[in-house]
Amino acid sequence: MSHLSAKDRDIYIKVFLAADVNNDGYLNMEEVNGLFKELGYKLEREQVYAMFAKLDTDQNYKITLDEFLAAMAPIERKEKEGAHLRRLFHALDANKDGLLSPDELHVLLQSAASECGVEVPKSTAEQIVKELDVSGDGKLNFEEFLVFLAAVAS
Repeated sequence: MSHLSAKDRDIYIKVFLAADVNNDGYLNMEEVNGLFKELGYKLEREQVYAMFAKLDTDQNYKITLDEFLAAMAPIERKEKEGAHLRRLFHALDANKDGLLSPDELHVLLQSAASECGVEVPKSTAEQIVKELDVSGDGKLNFEEFLVFLAAVAS
């Protein structure tokens, strides 16, 4: 567990506690599935089963916080960054439709700009969506959102 940064450890503890729906101090299979979704990881059912078996080191069909934290430590930085981006995307997706509307993107733009005392017009978000919306649905999916972030970062 010493390989986790304090920030990552805090995130994982909060997510673990939130995923423990029945508050018994352990995670069952369904709670583990929900936990990984909350962390932003996209796993197939078989992957969840495999991960559960890997996490459950004492094979009692319960995942403790210690078992979970120990398993999170070796996850590569790149995978963690991807999960952070998926969490950001899901947090911005106010209506939880899996897409970012111009209004939802505007929340991000305005939040970032307000730190500098700048106002971002809604039309800016509308223009960004128009330029990056490959699918033509008037919204950004996760991949289109990544293109936006890459453009902003460069």
